[in-house]
Amino acid sequence: MFRPRKPPGPNLHNGPVPLPRPTPRVVVAMAMVAAVLGRIPSLQWPLRPDEAGFLLVARGWHPEPDSMFGTYWVDRPPPIIALFKLSDWIGGPYFIRVIAALAAALFVLAAAGTARRLGEYAGARDADRIGAWVAVATAALTSHAAIDSVAAKGEILGLPVVMASCWFATTAPVRRSGGQAAAAGALATLAIGLKQNLFGGPGLRRRPAGGGAGDLAPWTAATSAGSRPRPSPVP
Repeated sequence: MFRPRKPPGPNLHNGPVPLPRPTPRVVVAMAMVAAVLGRIPSLQWPLRPDEAGFLLVARGWHPEPDSMFGTYWVDRPPPIIALFKLSDWIGGPYFIRVIAALAAALFVLAAAGTARRLGEYAGARDADRIGAWVAVATAALTSHAAIDSVAAKGEILGLPVVMASCWFATTAPVRRSGGQAAAAGALATLAIGLKQNLFGGPGLRRRPAGGGAGDLAPWTAATSAGSRPRPSPVP
C-alpha cells in the first residue's frame, strides 16, 4: 500500500538548533539600551552635593563685573552651568539625570562608530564586529565608579562629547567633509566646558622632579581680593 512520505523533521540527535547571531547593529543598540537602563535607578536617589551646587549656581546665575555667576561661585566653566540651567527649565532638578542617561547612550554609539572607523583604517576583516565589542565594553564602563552611575557629573556629560569629536575626526577625512571636521573641533572645545580635565596632551605633561625651569605647575583656580565682598562659594 502506498503511503505518502513524511517531510523530514528536525534531527533531535544533533542537539537544539542554534539561535541566530545578532548583527553588530543590534549589539550596539542593545548596549545603548543597557547603558540607559543602568542609570534609570538614579532617578530614585536624592541629588548629590555637586549636582545641587551646580543647580544652585544655575538658578541664581546673574553675571556681575567681578563675578562670572553672580551671588554664588563655583570653579566650573559656564557651559556645564548652562546645561544645568537648561535641564532645570525643561524638566526640573532631576531632569539632568535623564540627560546623563541619554549621554551614556551617545557615549556607546560614538565609541562604536569610532572603533569601526579605526578598524577600517587598519584593514580589519570585520570592522562592524569590532565596533560592536567596543560598544559592549563602553556600556560597562558607564557604570564605573570613576564616572559615577548615579550623579550627573562632568565625566558622564563630557566623555560622550569627546568621543563624538573622535568619531567626526575619523570620518571627516574619509568623506572629505569640512563640516564634520569643524564639528569635531567644536565638540572637542565644548568638552572642556563640561569637564576641564578632559583637556590634556603632551604639552601639559609635567617633567619629573628636579627638572628645569620649564616645569609646568598644576592649574589652579584663584580669585584676587578686591574692595567688594567675594561671591559665596558653593561647597
